[in-house]
Amino acid sequence: MSTRIQINERQVQDIRNLLGNITNGAERALRTALNRTLDGAVTLTAKRIGETVTLKSALIKSNITKERATNYELGAMMRMRSKRIPLAAFSTNPSAANSQARATGNGVSVKVWKTRPTVRFKHAFFARMPNGYIGLFERQTTKRLPINELVGPYLASVYENTPGLGAEVEQTSAERLARELDHQVTYLLGLNSE
Repeated sequence: MSTRIQINERQVQDIRNLLGNITNGAERALRTALNRTLDGAVTLTAKRIGETVTLKSALIKSNITKERATNYELGAMMRMRSKRIPLAAFSTNPSAANSQARATGNGVSVKVWKTRPTVRFKHAFFARMPNGYIGLFERQTTKRLPINELVGPYLASVYENTPGLGAEVEQTSAERLARELDHQVTYLLGLNSE
């Protein structure tokens, strides 16, 4: 899942006419405006997804890749990683941090969606891997090994299933881009007049 922020050719030409006497002025204004708009779009996306599922905003942002604009590529894009989020990252009882102290063998309850009930995994347990990672696992058979990590939904599917999120990000980004372009042009013209 990706969202692309672009500027049409008419806007580019208008800005080039305004900032023609400033070295790389149009490119600087466009690049900065696009990148600031991209940062705002990622923040808004993380906030709205965080209102839908029980993930922290920082974890959501870490799963969104930003392709920033440059002077030579005037377009910015955000992409969601196409991997499922481990259930240990969601709200659990007992929590992953508290799991070693409270290993009672009663399983683990996980709340993925804020509007849906908690799901109980009766035979699930937390385990610390040799690299320090703590995950939520379940055994495949009655033997100790092998084990499977329990995973939740794809971040992109949460984005798509959040009503109105795509339209909101698009509309807010368009408004912010216009504001940022105006600000950057004013700023660069002010620097040049001194």
